Amino acid sequence: MTTPNFHDVHLRPNVFGHAGERPGFLEYFDDSGKRVLMTGFGLRLHGGSSRGGGLQTKKSYRAYFRKRYGDGRLGGSIIPQAEVEDFDKLV
Repeated sequence: MTTPNFHDVHLRPNVFGHAGERPGFLEYFDDSGKRVLMTGFGLRLHGGSSRGGGLQTKKSYRAYFRKRYGDGRLGGSIIPQAEVEDFDKLV
């Protein structure tokens, strides 16, 4: 099941910038099932040529961590190989 906000982002390929951003919520769990972090974020389509198509089309997204949605930044080792523990956006 998908949410109205996801449909709004996924099915509107010609909307760019803040106008195309919709709120979402992220929870991240470690291997033992313990919740490591949770926060709100803004979701947008990412890229240019992959924006078209319906619900069955695979697309790229960008998550923006902003104060208006949650913590403002995503802290934690969610990509250990990157050795980065602070994100303002993820693709």
